[in-house]
Formats: sequence, structure tokens, C-alpha cells
Amino acid sequence: MKGIFGHIQNDMTRILFIFLFFTSSLLLMFTGGCKNTITPIAIPSVVKNTFKSNFPDAVSMEWEMRNSIFEVDFEVDGVDYAARLDNTGKLLAYKYDLSIKSLPQSLTDKLSLTHSISDWDDAEVVVENSKSFYQLEIENFFTNDKLILDNKGNLVETLKYWN
Repeated sequence: MKGIFGHIQNDMTRILFIFLFFTSSLLLMFTGGCKNTITPIAIPSVVKNTFKSNFPDAVSMEWEMRNSIFEVDFEVDGVDYAARLDNTGKLLAYKYDLSIKSLPQSLTDKLSLTHSISDWDDAEVVVENSKSFYQLEIENFFTNDKLILDNKGNLVETLKYWN
């Protein structure tokens, strides 16, 4: 009898291990895995000072570090923003949410020739090297196209879409 219960106990241990493994894998998958979230104390003062001087009204800051670049998500007057700074404090780029109705008219005129306005989503202004660009998603049946455009609606291929 002892041998049967020992076998059952080993099977239960294996089942429990497999259950915990899959549960933790799913948890990591749905929460984005291990983000490089950092606390404000870990941010160099030169980075914090540049950020504060450029965005003095920022609230709800959440900092991350990716490939030695600091990225911060925040809000200004209820609008979602994000900024990227290097470890010397240089502001590399920033972006903020924009309503579809606020896109430049020349951009909307050109884009509406190829895409229905009802398919446009998640418009944002991206400012890099003192130049403004517009990124948005075009919702298709199975996929979303992510575009970066200048203010005239021309595709900008030199910039990578910022998720």
C-alpha cells in the first residue's frame, strides 16, 4: 500500500509543478514580463533635471530603462506623454496623444485618399530633433498598419514607430 501512495504523491507533485510553471508563464506573458521599471532614486539627477525643465507640469511619472535610454510615461493636463532621455540628460524625443480631429488638414486630406478615416486610431505627435511627426495606426481586418507621417501626409521611413 505504501508504494501506491508514494506513486500518487509523486504524480501530484509533478502535476503541481506543471500547473505552477504554466501559471507563472501566463502571468509573465500577460503582464509584459520583466520590465526594467526603475525608481526615481535610480535616475541620474541630470536626467531628472532635463525632464523637469522640459515638462514642469508632468504628473504620474513611470520610469523605465531600455538599452541605457531612460523612458518615462507621464501626463500633462490629462494628456498622455512619453519621453526618452539618454544618461547625459539629453532629451532624445517625446510624444503625446492627439485626437484624430487635431491632425493637420494636409495630412488628413492625403491619408483619406488611401484609408477611410474610420480606420484611423491612436494618433500621436512625435517630436525628435525639433521636428514634429505624426504616428497613427490604420486598423485593418487582421492587422494594424503603423505609420509615421510628416505634416503633409508623406510617409517617413527614417523613424521607427514608437509603441
